Amino acid sequence: MLANSAVTCLETEWKRSLLAFGGWNSKKTLSVASFLEFDPTLKAWTPVANAQNVPPARSEHTMNAIKGGPVVLFGGWDDRKILGDTWVMTWVKDAPPTWVEATNPAVPGPCPRRGHATAVLGDKVYLFGGFDGEKRLDDIWVFDISTRTWLPLRCTGNAPTARDATSLCAVPPSNSLIVFGGYSTAKLDDVYILDVGSLTWSRFHRDKTTPSPRCGHSMVYVAFLNCVWLFGGSDESGGNPDGVLSFNVAEGTWSAAVLEGEHVEGRTHQSATYLDTDKKVVSLGGFNGKAYLHSYLEIEVEKQPEAVPVKGAKK
Repeated sequence: MLANSAVTCLETEWKRSLLAFGGWNSKKTLSVASFLEFDPTLKAWTPVANAQNVPPARSEHTMNAIKGGPVVLFGGWDDRKILGDTWVMTWVKDAPPTWVEATNPAVPGPCPRRGHATAVLGDKVYLFGGFDGEKRLDDIWVFDISTRTWLPLRCTGNAPTARDATSLCAVPPSNSLIVFGGYSTAKLDDVYILDVGSLTWSRFHRDKTTPSPRCGHSMVYVAFLNCVWLFGGSDESGGNPDGVLSFNVAEGTWSAAVLEGEHVEGRTHQSATYLDTDKKVVSLGGFNGKAYLHSYLEIEVEKQPEAVPVKGAKK
């Protein structure tokens, strides 16, 4: 796989599929428009057959599947310019997957950006931050799939500062979004939570358990455990921290996740998602400081020593 690609899990009444789009091809030194599907039996990626109107090549973009519905792709970098286009992919039974550009000039959306972060909460896609070519951004937007338009959110409270190469993670039980780290004028280690119901930001107090400052990391909500897993990224020394850190949503504390099996090698600019039905976290590609990775990393949550579900959620 590639660095700076995007991965998501499509779940509809008739199909469940792990999909990947785009990324940086280190051998060809360019961004690509690869639209791939993972075969769990062969443990291999194959091009999606007969895909219609596939978006142009890019990296540093985002792609999210809304459960039971379409896939939404936004922005990125095409090696010449920063992109601000929105694409929606639907896959109907007995028909090929079809992409449609949903950019609406009559209803302006987020400005072109790369290195932003997105997350799905309910039937909406939320977007935060990024880099527009001149400055880092601190705005937050929501994409309504029913109208296929973006709307800016006017939030109150202690909001995160402008940044890119950050992460945004949805926590459905508390109807909230979590932001961790990223890059502004330096690498960051702060945690912010947005209560989506009241549109109020709050900042979590940093303590000795907080992960080291980093950017280019991944963060996924593991529903089975009601916790957020964070891994990878580039730290202040330029290194790539290994292992997995767990944020207990109910208690608001960080700890190292104890995992069995293959060691989780440090990496940055990988793609990751959580497969709720399978109770697995998967990570694709990235860069380990020496080479671009082509590995597929899979963590079976139920089989881990600390895989005991945590009840409740912190608001």
